[in-house]
Amino acid sequence: MLFHYGEELNQNSSALLAAHFTTLSALNKLDRDRRNFLVRSLYDAGLITYQSDDSQPAIILNSVDLTDLNLIDDIDRRVLIHLSLEDTIMNNANFHMHK
Repeated sequence: MLFHYGEELNQNSSALLAAHFTTLSALNKLDRDRRNFLVRSLYDAGLITYQSDDSQPAIILNSVDLTDLNLIDDIDRRVLIHLSLEDTIMNNANFHMHK
């Protein structure tokens, strides 16, 4: 869907709804490494970020189990800003760079 709609995904409500449920389903089925990749891809596409305190991300990940999520690696040392993971389950999640 990201390849097909690209940045227009945010303006297409039916595609966005399909993307939302497809994402939720996938996140619940994927192993840790693939879940990390999907969350990073959603972030890079701007689908799980907010632009202001009043805005919501295009895809809301409420109640999704993101246990063992690792958003920092030794190669990619960037800070993820405006990331919206409100009400997600993040046991053992890692947001810190290794020194």
